[in-house]
Order: sequence, then C-alpha cells, then structure tokens
Amino acid sequence: MNKFVVAALFIICSLTQSFSQKDLSSYSFVVVPDKYDFQFEKDQYQLNSLTKFLFNKHGFHAFFNNELPNVERCDGLWADIVRESGFIWTKMRVVIKDCNDEVIYTSEEGRSKLKEYGKAYQDGIRKAFESIIALGVRQKEMNVFDFSEETSEVKNQVTEAGEVKEDRVEEKVEEVKESLPAEVLDKTDIRSKDTFYENNGKVFILKEVAGGYKLYELIADSLTLKGLINQEADGLSFKDTSGNSFNCTFDDDRNLVISTSFQELIFKYQR
Repeated sequence: MNKFVVAALFIICSLTQSFSQKDLSSYSFVVVPDKYDFQFEKDQYQLNSLTKFLFNKHGFHAFFNNELPNVERCDGLWADIVRESGFIWTKMRVVIKDCNDEVIYTSEEGRSKLKEYGKAYQDGIRKAFESIIALGVRQKEMNVFDFSEETSEVKNQVTEAGEVKEDRVEEKVEEVKESLPAEVLDKTDIRSKDTFYENNGKVFILKEVAGGYKLYELIADSLTLKGLINQEADGLSFKDTSGNSFNCTFDDDRNLVISTSFQELIFKYQR
C-alpha cells in the first residue's frame, strides 16, 4: 500500500510539473517589479536585478516594467518574491501570476541560514529558482507592436540574457488605399494650446484641428504626423498615416489610449 501511495504521489508531482512547464513556456515574457513588498527601496540588495537575471538565464524573456516594449499584456507573466517568516531560516518563494493576477505557479521554498539580510535573501532566491530551473521553460518569441513604424508592422523580438533582438515579420498589415498625406512641421509650429504626451520614451504632440485632432511625434526639430483623431458615431477613432483605423479614448488622467489588435497604447499626458 505504501509503495502504491508513493508511486501515485510521484505521478501527480510529475504531471503538475509538466503542466507548469507547458503553461510558463506558452507565455512570451515575464515582468519583474523593481521593488518587492518587503523591500524599503527599489532593487534593495540587488534582489530585483538578480531575479531578472535568473529568469533570463533559464529560458524566460524578463523585463522590468519600464523596459517592456509595446506588447499584448496577457502574452506575459508577472513575477513576485514572497518572504516567509522564520526564526532561524530566511525563506523565499517565487510567485508567478498571469495578467488577471491569478497565480499560475509558486516555486519551492528557498531557505538560507546566512545571517546578513542581503546575502540571505539572494541565497534564498537562488535556491527557490532551483524548482523553476527544473521545469526547463523556453518561452516563445514576443510579438511587439512598434507604433513608430508608419506601416504599423508587427515585429518579433527575441530576448536573450536581457538583450532584445528585432526581426521583421514578412507578413505586413494589408495596405489601405486611402491614407493621410505625409506632413512634417517645423518645431516652431508648436503652440501653447497644444498638448504634450509621452509613449515609450518618445514625445508626441496633439494639435486641435477642425473636427478632431492631429497627433505628431516630436523628432529633433520637426513634428512628424502620426495620425488623425476624429469623432465617430460610436466614439473616437484614430487613423494612422497608413490608413489603419483604431478605437481611442482619453482617460480620467487625460492620457490618450489607442486600442490596437495587440494592446492598448497609452500616451501619458504631460502638459
């Protein structure tokens, strides 16, 4: 009977491990926060950098949140480190959630007897990762929407040890015959009533025109037209310079939100 119970437990653990491996590998990236709940400052003891490094080393495409390119949020995972209380041992676990904040994997407990906090935390995280390493995760390639390309192409980005490599997809968005004319304005055309936005480290300017707005990207000393915002029967619509149309809105913080088929592009209001 004991042999039967042991065999059954072994089979259940194997199935659980296989299920987790399949789940984690079916995502394309993992986001590591720059501060865990038990930390007093960002990347204290370099724990967050260590976590990102270990994920990248063992089959994941890991990013800090401010490094994440324009991707579909639910293509990825969201990591956390949980410190568990203990008198003699420092105990750490890696918790991985999906975009709906549902826990899909929790690592084995990583224990450390080291007395110094920083070294104990790092040692515990490394030991917790041993159960993740055993899964043999190999995350799939990332589908990245690059808003800066006028053709609205989708690019594949493969991350290795934190480096992003880009490879164009041969299949492009179907061309639309009717498109906005190319328009470049001198920087002196910026007016006090124009509003500034930021997206992915780039500066955009919204100009009010008859019937809507024009969105420009500020590049060096010129403004390059990116698209036109118009009021439609069912709400606002953004049409880019290639003729592609997307739904868009302004949220409560005056941010411009453009909804593509890949994700929501958020242009943060500056002034």
